[in-house]
Amino acid sequence: MSEFTIATLADRLEQVEKHNQSLREQNQRIEQSNRQLERSGRRWRQAGLGAIVLASLIALGGATHAVRVEAQAKSYAGDKYDVVNQDGKTRGRLAVTEDGNLGLALFSGEESAEKIPSGLFVTKEGDSGVLLTDGGGDLRVVLSANKDASSGLSILDKKGIERVSMQVGKDGEGKITIKNASGGTVWSAP
Repeated sequence: MSEFTIATLADRLEQVEKHNQSLREQNQRIEQSNRQLERSGRRWRQAGLGAIVLASLIALGGATHAVRVEAQAKSYAGDKYDVVNQDGKTRGRLAVTEDGNLGLALFSGEESAEKIPSGLFVTKEGDSGVLLTDGGGDLRVVLSANKDASSGLSILDKKGIERVSMQVGKDGEGKITIKNASGGTVWSAP
């Protein structure tokens, strides 16, 4: 009778160990997904910050100083500069926002017609990014490099849904993800 009980307990212990191993594997997958979401969230925060910086640059447009640069000029000081075409339309703006972020906004045509201009920004914390938009001002590409050594590239479709992302975490781990039109993952490595 004791052998039957020991055998039964051994079988039960083996089942519990298999279940525990399954839970450990599931936990590792959840942790990996969590790290991916954190990196993705960081990229979206960077894109949002970049959009805010570029929107601030647009808002600051009213107080622009018109300056013709002469060849002998060595430097200019100021918090904002506009680049205008022959018709006097603003095509670019370099400015420092009130909170200390630096941005360069590049307008494809009519400044007021674009939702978000293409541009680049550097935050006072040292994070930087590039935002590329289509002619209508829809965000299509986000590239970020962060002070914590993480970086990412996101390519969005016309609806603003991330379709391809490449990330390098602060730990140096790289990841590539391809998503469908709903934003669901189709393929990912690793």
